[in-house]
Amino acid sequence: MTIKSIKVFFILFVGLIGFRNLDAQLANTPWPMFHHDLQHTGRSPYIGPATPQLKWSCVTGNYLSFSSPTIGFDGTLYVGSSDSNLYAIDSMGSIKWSYKTGDYVISSPAIGYDSTIYVLSWDSKLYAINPDGSLKWSFVTVGSGWYQNSSPAIDSAGIIYFGSSNFKLYAINPDGSLKWSYQTDFRIASSPAIDPLNGVIYLGCDAGKVYAINYDGVEKWSYQTGSQPNPAPAIGSDRTVYIGAYNHKLYALNPDSGTLKWSYQTGGMITTSCPAIGYDETIYVGSYDRKLYAMNPDGSVKWSFLTGERIGSSPAIDFNGTIYIGSSDSNLYAINSDGSLKWSYLTGAPIYSSPTIGSDGTIYVQGSDSLFYAIGPGFGSIQEETGTPKTYGLTDCFPNPIVNKGIIKYQILAPTADFASLNNGKSKVSLALYDITGSCVKTLVNEEKQAGSYSVNFDAKGLTTGIYFVKLKTDNYRETKKLILMR
Repeated sequence: MTIKSIKVFFILFVGLIGFRNLDAQLANTPWPMFHHDLQHTGRSPYIGPATPQLKWSCVTGNYLSFSSPTIGFDGTLYVGSSDSNLYAIDSMGSIKWSYKTGDYVISSPAIGYDSTIYVLSWDSKLYAINPDGSLKWSFVTVGSGWYQNSSPAIDSAGIIYFGSSNFKLYAINPDGSLKWSYQTDFRIASSPAIDPLNGVIYLGCDAGKVYAINYDGVEKWSYQTGSQPNPAPAIGSDRTVYIGAYNHKLYALNPDSGTLKWSYQTGGMITTSCPAIGYDETIYVGSYDRKLYAMNPDGSVKWSFLTGERIGSSPAIDFNGTIYIGSSDSNLYAINSDGSLKWSYLTGAPIYSSPTIGSDGTIYVQGSDSLFYAIGPGFGSIQEETGTPKTYGLTDCFPNPIVNKGIIKYQILAPTADFASLNNGKSKVSLALYDITGSCVKTLVNEEKQAGSYSVNFDAKGLTTGIYFVKLKTDNYRETKKLILMR
């Protein structure tokens, strides 16, 4: 290791120790907030259904179905509605309770680690609702009026971040008091994404700007797209910031300087579809030209899939790489990672809401026909997947950064002819955790295994805050993923 690399690591390490673990106060559930996580990757560690089957549907009275469902610790689903209610729906499709706000609830709820549900209403308030449906507190955004579309994000100190139509980004303390606010140039419909390494908050405003705001409320940079950016950015594993805009473009921005890495012109506006980022770093986004685009990290097109109408829904991605997205043609689509259609399910009206993936693989989505849909069956976790995988693979630990426990998933193929006869058709598999010096600190798997997909429950007990590397080794395959541990 060079002196320069040692210095770089020292700076990163001190920063990690001194900084807060951003996922600690966000509920560790299958889908705790809009687009799954603080980076808005839209990725799930679970596998969706091989074929669509309606498990149940529930009437919510919602004809403006932009609010996307989130999932609590006990499997309760939370979703907003244009009838001004926040709904709590159990896993069988029965309404547990509803909380009446003063206006539309377009915002998607976020769930704190203590099970508090946070959601915005067009009555200019951020609501904190207890899991029994009672009000914990509310915060009034003075002078905001209607157009409260931002979905909250929660950091490690329990600080809740959201944008408002009064041009401000708010940071609210866990007790409902104001920590700080930042004044932008225009209305904010954007839902903030947060970089887990440094706490920088990214969001757009309707004046065409994308902002990077430090966690103390000071602007880091802003970038002018020249057109209204879509409601939510997403952050890649290399910290690149992706956001779409009404000028038909998908932008990739450098996180440190806010300069443009690349942009891609689609055939229509990118309005309410937040980019999703696959386990292989493919970027997915929907456009009003009726297409779902799959983009390589260098800005080139991997493929596009044509639906029957414009797309305002944000994609969700399961562990197998299947992409789920709604369309204004009233279909929920499941699209394979190669761009081919896996299946589609026809609902009764256009789908603007973004799908959510449950731990049993059920897909939850809200339609504009006043129905909330649960579509299955699901296979659940990767341990239950059947069939032989097509490729080797090692995913990032979920969650990452990790606090105490997580899940690491991998898949292996049958050994080549050179090794097959030696190991009775099995592969020698090693999965281990290494620290920054290259020393093995924990062995997770060290045995022969048949071709298949596997998951390992990882406990970080005894390890200190820092950067680690998960290494998968087989007879003829190697892969490494970075893991960040924060205490």
